Amino acid sequence: MIDTARAMLVRYSFVSHSIMILIGAALFALAIQLFAIPNQFVEGGATGIVLLLHYAFHFKPSLTTFLLNIPVFIAGWRVLGVRGIGLSAIGACGLSFFLWVLEYAQHKGWLVPFLVGDYLLAALYAGLTSGLGLGLILRYGGSMGGTTLIARMLHVSFGLHPSKMILLFDVVVIGAAVLYIPLDKVLYTFVMVYVASRVIHLVNREQCLAKEMTVYAKSTSDWASQLFGGLAHGYAMFEVTFEPGGQRMQAIRCLVSRSEWYRLKREIKRVDPAAIMIVHDVHDMAGQRSAFES
Repeated sequence: MIDTARAMLVRYSFVSHSIMILIGAALFALAIQLFAIPNQFVEGGATGIVLLLHYAFHFKPSLTTFLLNIPVFIAGWRVLGVRGIGLSAIGACGLSFFLWVLEYAQHKGWLVPFLVGDYLLAALYAGLTSGLGLGLILRYGGSMGGTTLIARMLHVSFGLHPSKMILLFDVVVIGAAVLYIPLDKVLYTFVMVYVASRVIHLVNREQCLAKEMTVYAKSTSDWASQLFGGLAHGYAMFEVTFEPGGQRMQAIRCLVSRSEWYRLKREIKRVDPAAIMIVHDVHDMAGQRSAFES
């Protein structure tokens, strides 16, 4: 029973995160197809490369995005493993799919590009939509592959700071844009990127990395290994004594996501109604799980 509940917990978390990542990918694709391309804006990173190839050679962004991510995900699979690129693959494939859908809709005349002659307004709309989409993708643990995934691999392999690598990629790509689009469009691109960065910050501002959960149980902890054993960060178990009275209890401490916490709470109450649960938001973590493994 507990194994089944744990499997359902993992499955629910993956499915719910995947849905939100796909919504974010749809919004980001809309920003690219509706606002950025019609007004000749670019982006940073891999999306910027896709747009430059579109402007220079008229390659379809949906196909280029998919093809560019193939070698990146092969390398990511070798460095990060399947689990490390799972949600990123969903984000990248979702972006390619929604770009293809919007390209088809535009070809059929169902999607009207945003062309009003006001580039500042277009940049604001593009930044708002792309920032909301990318913010959702990042909030739920995904990415769109490309330079973001490359930055993660460089961090794992060489210890290079991911945010600095992403900034470097963005500067190089946007700097190269002056070869293919007018300088004023590049400047409006910076407006779009800045607005997007602020929206991403707002979407993720209240997000905690995880929840630290401490459970005090009077009964034996036979159920603990089954219920907590599948958590990504594992769990710690120790015995404590409550004073006054000298009552001895089992304490279990672990890191869980928000969705895991809600379901774990229900399962713990079911198997041990007398258990005491204390939960704190975790906004920063350092070190790796492997450092504590023998």
